[in-house]
Amino acid sequence: MNERDGSDASNAQISARHASGGADSRWEVVEEGAELLQIGETDQAIETLTRAVQEHSDNELAFFFLGNAYYEQQDYARALKSFLRAIELMPDYLGALISAGHTLRMMGESNKALAIGQRALAVKSDDPDVVYLLGLLHFTRGEHTLAHAFLTRFLTMNPELEVALEARGMLDAIEQSAVP
Repeated sequence: MNERDGSDASNAQISARHASGGADSRWEVVEEGAELLQIGETDQAIETLTRAVQEHSDNELAFFFLGNAYYEQQDYARALKSFLRAIELMPDYLGALISAGHTLRMMGESNKALAIGQRALAVKSDDPDVVYLLGLLHFTRGEHTLAHAFLTRFLTMNPELEVALEARGMLDAIEQSAVP
């Protein structure tokens, strides 16, 4: 999962931290762990990011990246705990909301995932990752009308090819199931 820029409210909060010198130092705390995660050194990333959250318990970025590292290891319970802490620190943190939604989906908690997805939609209704999450959730729940609407909308947002093919595959399955 990739970090998202977040909502206007999140951007305003981050901008306020930049003005006070906070955002740069917040990023510096997680930069090494984020880079380790990006190159696939997940165990080392977890060690580095765990230290970061212990030393900087108010850094939502540290919790977000730690959540991503746990997600990569399929340790969904710890991933969710980290994403929820990031959201607690910054309630409109769009990347953490989307990641929590996917994590809950992987845990089989579709009702909770849908609630988080709807919250993310309220934060930024035109975000492709939010629209895709909701399309995917409705598809897995068998709610084909809603899934079709979200996935069709997602495809108008110029997604990357791989994800567009996944969305198209779900739409094809929906359309084939509608044919008698």
